[in-house]
Amino acid sequence: PLSQHLIPCLINVFIAVEKAIMSYYDLSYRYKYELRLPVMELFELTLQNDGHRKVLNNFVRGFGSDRFLKLLTQLINDSNSQTEEAIRTVKEFHQNKAEQ
Repeated sequence: PLSQHLIPCLINVFIAVEKAIMSYYDLSYRYKYELRLPVMELFELTLQNDGHRKVLNNFVRGFGSDRFLKLLTQLINDSNSQTEEAIRTVKEFHQNKAEQ
């Protein structure tokens, strides 16, 4: 059934966004998060279902382990990037406030 393919497809789409952003110089880097957010929302919805969690478990333990690790690496990198951006924004705010 199609339900067996949803989780692997979501993982592949999430990973593919990175490649698309890097391949097309006219795509802004910020679009990466805009494209990944709906994928993460679908993950949240699908993983509420036991069947989809079993598919993910089998995928991770089987032929998809490398792709799942890539997804985790990209999630961590995204988190680090967003944290760095937040820190930079707070610093700029405080610098602007001190200059006034």
